[in-house]
Amino acid sequence: RVWVVVKVDKDGQFIDVAETDGSADTNWKSSMNGTHTVVMQRMRDVLFSDEEYPFMDKSATARLNVDRAFARAAGMDQVFLQVDRGVIVYPWVGSIAFDTMYRVVSSIPEVVAVHQKPPYRMDVYTSLSAEELRGAIFKMSKMKHECFITDEDRLIHGKYDANIPESLLIEGFMADRMDFSFLDYI
Repeated sequence: RVWVVVKVDKDGQFIDVAETDGSADTNWKSSMNGTHTVVMQRMRDVLFSDEEYPFMDKSATARLNVDRAFARAAGMDQVFLQVDRGVIVYPWVGSIAFDTMYRVVSSIPEVVAVHQKPPYRMDVYTSLSAEELRGAIFKMSKMKHECFITDEDRLIHGKYDANIPESLLIEGFMADRMDFSFLDYI
């Protein structure tokens, strides 16, 4: 859907929009749509509580209860869920922390493959148990963080980045695109 702004009230608190045909050109081009860890943790809280929300109508409440039952039945209340082919990981962290965790998990020698559905879940194909995988993640996270940057990572973005020492580009990449806070949630 594409929307066009029709009117902005004088106090700046309301904007009227109308749906339109066509495409949107935005100034906010980025390589990663971000979901913050706080949002993911709140989603988890809502799914695994029994709280009813007075602002929701009956059909929305019924749908939430179906989703809650599904999430519990699927084992999403556990961070590490042992399955036949390996371990399913529900880290409940934001996009950047999820990507960082994916980098760490992918570098574990006993991990055969990782299929991800960012930022919700990782299917880790491994012979490790859930607890062994957790330990391996903590162990790998103690390595130099630069080793998780791959050749596919684009360090040069701007016009003058080619003139910046690679060590500073790596440092900037780690500051912007790596978040080891996922260790607090597993």
